[in-house]
Amino acid sequence: MPARPIIALTKSNSKLSKIFLDFVKKSSQYFARPRFLMIKNHLKGKRILDIGLGMGSLAMNMKNDGYKVVGVDVDNTSLYQEIAPVIYDGKVMPFKNSDFDTATIICVLHHCSDQVQVLREAMRVAKRTVVIEDTHRNKFERNLVSFRDSFENWEWYYHNYRSYLEWKNLCDKEGWKVRHIKSWSSFDFGFLYGRQTLFVIDK
Repeated sequence: MPARPIIALTKSNSKLSKIFLDFVKKSSQYFARPRFLMIKNHLKGKRILDIGLGMGSLAMNMKNDGYKVVGVDVDNTSLYQEIAPVIYDGKVMPFKNSDFDTATIICVLHHCSDQVQVLREAMRVAKRTVVIEDTHRNKFERNLVSFRDSFENWEWYYHNYRSYLEWKNLCDKEGWKVRHIKSWSSFDFGFLYGRQTLFVIDK
């Protein structure tokens, strides 16, 4: 979902913009709910860092379930005043080692210019990192995944998608323990094909 244009539409103080904002919040939390339920059993502890907060709907699902959530991002596109992100430079997160029980990075890494640095920082500041990332098994599938992501986010530029095996090898190289892996395919709107993988990574 293209966050910036939607945020721009909610900036007016008009009654119509407030109705629109309320609709976007409810629908965004609704669509974020399945991802929260998918990762819930893998969240260690209650102090969570949501990396790439975006609109904040996943974080609100966690917050409403009793988790203490801090968001971090390179820009503030949150829909919620109660969970604005800590802004950082995309390189070094302003937190101490193991400040958080779990870090979540949900469909964010392929948007990052230095994916490895973001993941390393997540592993530094949290005891566990839960990742859902767009992946692929071959070039054709990569093109399908890329089209869906570009269409849904209206971002028609190159994204660095990695295969499931590339991510697994990276974790092994860094010496991290991959506790759980699950991959699946999906169709959004009945025709937009996607392929995601869930990784649960401990130090």
